[in-house]
Amino acid sequence: MRGLEETTQLLGELGERFERIAVACSFQKEAVVIAHLVSQHLPQATFFTLDTGLFFPETYETWERLEERLGIAVEGRRGIALPEQEALHGPELWKSDPDRCCDLRKVRPMREYLAEKNVWVAALRRDQST
Repeated sequence: MRGLEETTQLLGELGERFERIAVACSFQKEAVVIAHLVSQHLPQATFFTLDTGLFFPETYETWERLEERLGIAVEGRRGIALPEQEALHGPELWKSDPDRCCDLRKVRPMREYLAEKNVWVAALRRDQST
């Protein structure tokens, strides 16, 4: 686990090396900490979230409060709209083919957004991925 000093040093190095830095924001506690640090140390960074349109009202409230508190804008990226998805693939695609659903509504919009970026910062804990 990195300490605060190591993290801010790493962010400084990223800022020196890259211009187009994207920060994924899920509004979970880890992501909020990363957003806070990045907002202080990488003014050129942009923030985005994969907005499925199905967030809880509290998530949208957290999104708004985070933007206000940190002075940032978090761009909501959306994939295919639910009515269009249903027309093309039937109802509740997330139940019948969750991989296809995630591809259409999360993976593709993320790839499009990141295609123009040099660096992608995400708050991923060590225990969340190999």
